[in-house]
This record gives sequence, C-alpha cells and structure tokens, in this order.
Amino acid sequence: MTSAEAQGGGITQGYGLNVVVRSAGEPAIVTSLLREHLRAIDPALLARVTLMHQQWQDLQAGPRFQAMLFTGFAVLALLLACTGIYGVLSHVVVLRRQEIGIRVALGARPVDVQRLIVREAVILALGGVAIGLAGALAGSRLIASLLYRVNPRDPLTLAATAALLVLLAVCASILPARRASQQDPARTLRAE
Repeated sequence: MTSAEAQGGGITQGYGLNVVVRSAGEPAIVTSLLREHLRAIDPALLARVTLMHQQWQDLQAGPRFQAMLFTGFAVLALLLACTGIYGVLSHVVVLRRQEIGIRVALGARPVDVQRLIVREAVILALGGVAIGLAGALAGSRLIASLLYRVNPRDPLTLAATAALLVLLAVCASILPARRASQQDPARTLRAE
C-alpha cells in the first residue's frame, strides 16, 4: 500500500516511502526505538523520523507564508489607497478654493461644504469600487488557485471589501472637508 492509498496519505504524499506509527507512549522514546529497529534491518537505510505534527507544520509552512505575504500586500494596498484618496481630495479642494469661497460667501454653512466634499469622495470611491469589483470578478479564475477553501466570488468578502474602501474614502475626506469649510471666503476671493 502506498502512502497515497493510506488514510491521511495527503500529509505524507511526495516524501517517498513512509511508515506511520501510532503509539501510546512518549514520542521521543518510540522514535529512538524505531531508529534502532530500522538500523538493525538495514544499516544503509536512510531513515528520517519525524513526528506527525512536525510533518503537518512543514506541509502548512508554504501556504501560511503565502497567506502572510498576501495579507501584508493587502494592508499595504489599503494604506496606499487611503493615502491616494486623501491626496486627490486635498488637491481637488485646493483647486476648488474659489468655488468653495463663493459658496461660503453666498451663505453656505461649513457643514454644507463638508457634506459636499465627503459626498464627492463617496461618489469617487463608489466608482472605484465598481471598477475594482468588475476587475475582481474578471480575474477570479486566476485568483482561485491561490485561495484555500475561499470562493473568489464570495459576495460577503466582496461586499466587506467594498464597504471598507468606501469607509476609508470617507475617513480620508474628513480633513480636506474641514479645511475647506474653515477657509476665509474674503481672503480666498481676493487671492484669485
């Protein structure tokens, strides 16, 4: 019987001929006895004795590293997205200084200006999320081979990611919106 035919053979598959020993005693004692018996059978036999939990950890090391790597890249992508949204909104507010100054001079309250900036941030974020979802759905076959027991088209995951990005856009727009609402309209209109 090969290791692939044995129950649990997926753990030992690809390591050559394997013998699985189950014992009620201390694993270190059983391991040393097993080595002695294997040497008695054939002194030239190269036997590697590992415990099942160690073999399982070795098997999971690659996928665990990939998961940590992808998580790190995802966090980096979120930070870059947040920084990019903040930078774009700050630049838009600077470009629209005169318009915002006119709105404030005509009676717009600071809350109205803040809502305007945040609303535009949400509209931009929703557009980006729609494009991103289309890209994620189109590339789901490529991503499927990298995921373990996760559907790349999982609606809950896609919705949570979209909600997180919109929330980041709102958070990134708060500071530029505050700055826009606190500017002096007279000075802004004179500067232009």
